[in-house]
Amino acid sequence: LIGDGVVLDRSIAVKEYFSLSILGIIILGLVYLIASSILMMDKREKLQDKKYRGNNRIIYFVTKAVSIFTGIYLSFISCFFIKFLLYLINANKFINEASVGFSDIIKFFAFHMVFIFFMVAISMTFNGFFGNIFSVVMMPVFTIYSFLLFFGTGYYLINEEYIKTRNFIQAVEGKTIYRLYKLITEDYRLSFDNSSIQIGVTLFLFFLAIIFMGIALVAFKHLKVERLSNYFVYIGAEIVTVGAMIIAASLFLSLGTAMAYLLANKGMEMDT
Repeated sequence: LIGDGVVLDRSIAVKEYFSLSILGIIILGLVYLIASSILMMDKREKLQDKKYRGNNRIIYFVTKAVSIFTGIYLSFISCFFIKFLLYLINANKFINEASVGFSDIIKFFAFHMVFIFFMVAISMTFNGFFGNIFSVVMMPVFTIYSFLLFFGTGYYLINEEYIKTRNFIQAVEGKTIYRLYKLITEDYRLSFDNSSIQIGVTLFLFFLAIIFMGIALVAFKHLKVERLSNYFVYIGAEIVTVGAMIIAASLFLSLGTAMAYLLANKGMEMDT
């Protein structure tokens, strides 16, 4: 792309070097969540130690948070440094031909630094509510899946007599699932938006991350050590997650039954 005689287009330069699609962000977020959870695997062993009781848990929380941030930030900065070197070596092409200035690079870097902070904050929060590494990663994924399944298929699976319920489900679907699907299929990239939107999204993620870190700190301070061997540290987290999974399972069963019935009766219309 940056060879002699090749014109470097801005959209290609941003897409290939300094941007991620929504799907890429989701995958990267999951990777950060798993990486953070792996580094928290000694949570039960450490917190059962008497020296980490009460306010001393904050010491463990801060120490772990710093080690996770350091590990992930060093990995990201190393990768970014290679990109930045390529940018400097070919600065003439990037700046003059593709109009990718230094401000574009800074915004890309700042967003990812904040995004890592946001995902680690979420991981710390989950580690405060869930017990082992499986539940920390999989239970939130199942809960999100339950939301997508409920609002993605609920409208068609609920009796037509319940008009208000169906309208509510359809409204939520349009504002969440439909928009997410549209973002993914259209390959939306924040780097193509104007500076105010990019900065606004980055600041919003930053403040959201601070809120999550606050929740995580409170969760760690008050968690029950004897429940660390369970999937859930708090009863509330168990009720919400299991409830969401039961709803998802029932809807999935309904959807599966409807699909089987449709396949068995080939003359039947999809709406019916």
